[in-house]
Amino acid sequence: MSDDVVIIDDKPETEELPLLTFNAIYNILREEKKTKGLQKYPNLFYEAMEKFISDKKQTIKNEENPERRKKEQNILNNAKKIANEIVAIRSQKIARIATSNAFSEESIIDEENILQKEKDIYNAITKEIKKLTKNI
Repeated sequence: MSDDVVIIDDKPETEELPLLTFNAIYNILREEKKTKGLQKYPNLFYEAMEKFISDKKQTIKNEENPERRKKEQNILNNAKKIANEIVAIRSQKIARIATSNAFSEESIIDEENILQKEKDIYNAITKEIKKLTKNI
């Protein structure tokens, strides 16, 4: 099986869990770092990352070869770091979008690539800024 498989089935009308590999997660981080805006991912992107990590934990648990188990543990540790960095970068981008849009009557920065799980962050920031500036 190749680690070059990226995300499959990015159609929003389907609710099939996308397939992620370590290389795909790494490439996603690289793209998020080099672009100013949010990248577009399937709605179940975070669930796919959670499944990758869960599957990797299960692989480690079932692996009898100590060398292979150590290699899988390194992959898991790196994947967790990368996943957390993706969340941090995307959260910062969402905060920037929400802040900009909170000061405008209409969305000046497009929020279409914000995933459903990220909308609470966006809405909370926008709401609090609007409350803060309401009487100013």
